[in-house]
Amino acid sequence: MNPFSSRREFIKLLGLSGLGMVGGCCVSAKPITETGAALSAGLLAEDPAALNTATPGIPAIDAHAHFFNASDMQAAGYLSGPIANEGPESLRSLIDILHPVVELMARKFAPSAYKEFEYLENLDRELSGLSRVDRLERLDQAIIERKDEIANELFKRLQRTDFPKKFQSSMQNGRFLIQGDTRFSKESVRAALDYGLSQNNLFNSTAAFEGPDEDHPAGLLAFVGNLFHYRIENIRIYQKAYTTGAGSVRVAAACMAMVDFDYWLDGCDHPPSRLRDQMLLTEKLVKVSDGFILPLMAYNPWSDLKSGGESLALVEQAILRHGFVGVKLYPPICYQPMGEGDTPLKSGWPSQEALKPVLTALYTMCLDMDVPVMAHANFSKGAELVCDDRSSPANWTTLVETPGFERLRINAGHFGGNHKSPSAGEQWSSDFVGVMKQAPHFFADIGFWDALADGKSDVVKKLVDLMQRDIGNGQRASERILFGTDWFMTARLKNWPDYADNIHQHLKTAGTTAADVERLMYRNVLDLYGLTQTAPGKNRQRIIEYYGRNGISADWLQLT
Repeated sequence: MNPFSSRREFIKLLGLSGLGMVGGCCVSAKPITETGAALSAGLLAEDPAALNTATPGIPAIDAHAHFFNASDMQAAGYLSGPIANEGPESLRSLIDILHPVVELMARKFAPSAYKEFEYLENLDRELSGLSRVDRLERLDQAIIERKDEIANELFKRLQRTDFPKKFQSSMQNGRFLIQGDTRFSKESVRAALDYGLSQNNLFNSTAAFEGPDEDHPAGLLAFVGNLFHYRIENIRIYQKAYTTGAGSVRVAAACMAMVDFDYWLDGCDHPPSRLRDQMLLTEKLVKVSDGFILPLMAYNPWSDLKSGGESLALVEQAILRHGFVGVKLYPPICYQPMGEGDTPLKSGWPSQEALKPVLTALYTMCLDMDVPVMAHANFSKGAELVCDDRSSPANWTTLVETPGFERLRINAGHFGGNHKSPSAGEQWSSDFVGVMKQAPHFFADIGFWDALADGKSDVVKKLVDLMQRDIGNGQRASERILFGTDWFMTARLKNWPDYADNIHQHLKTAGTTAADVERLMYRNVLDLYGLTQTAPGKNRQRIIEYYGRNGISADWLQLT
């Protein structure tokens, strides 16, 4: 329970009443009103040699990644809802105190899309004359300085609350064994932001701790810290772990999934950075990363219903004009993929039937443009616990059995989850293979399969067995399963930088063929998005033309 009787009292204690939920915090950030200067393609791209398939290691394309920040979403509502709903009491008690602080910082500290738009233009002016190595070194130094700022800001806000006492109690209760001082301090907050990144980190000792890794208090702070970076910094942090790190896997591209939680979560109806501005900024990120990110435009049926079709029009613009390759849905926010069934969970929420026409319009457009729909498809992280089941295999079956939609390109994100213990959704992965039999373009990714990355033998066996399942037409499920990280959600895991390498090694050790591993790591995602030379979809021609107009070389294209 929040130790303060009201959010107003909490905000007053922080000395921020002029910045909080009282007095109009729901004002949007300054909008992007023009396209801005033409940025240098590849300004902050990695060295192409790091992505070359001739280098040691297997190439990969991440089908499931996030690089947003707190300005792009109802971050506090997401923490206090979907994240807290599935956590233990010790984690929920920390989130009760943390989420109002995140709410304040999202509007005054997290860089808005407009601010990052300007930031990239300034970087272009300052860095374009430098070598690639020098440019990236400057960005790396900026990330270190930004982490210092984030740690100081979090410490300043949280030290006035019960968070230090609860944090220290969590660290001393026997579940989390660490080496060194357990007190809440500027140093411990700063160390938490590097969770998983350094062997000398206070929280990264080899001592074992009980409970799921993602429940660690330091992991929670690491996740929250990423919410206050510039998005280009989050991309760089990711690349240093998965593209140029010392491991055996080289991620050549990442599908960047945006989110739209408007109206469904506690807090403001809209985040500070509106979706259109996020789209325009993301286009700049595609360019400066030289096509490293393959962006997916968020779609929220409730937003579309309220706006009279504006959200759908924005999806169309993103794909036809701004270099996007697909659409991202989030059914556990509390709707079913085809808008079937029950009455609204809460007063004021739309019925499923009310959402059905706008969802139908989205899928029809996706078929026409030949782009995939990606969705959170795990029994987890609902707006309310009862919403966890909205993205079930049964509900996706309803969609693909709808006449005309059986050929829709779909990625069931998380593939039902790896379920370290029995739960209501533990059969979802198997059931999703059944959906693959019905729909020729139904795929699923293994984002946040942390037990698989940890090498849990039953989970490794589960995936290998699923990969061998027959799905008809001479295919096995191994031709429809995709590698994915779900970064930076996985930043809560102590071993997150090793996620890709560990999965690769565990599958090899389990006897999976090299061809199947190659399919999972990158070939299947190219098939899903219609990006191969042998079976090109409309996406491939569109993206090649877009890259040509913008001077983008996109080294991942060599994999096609």
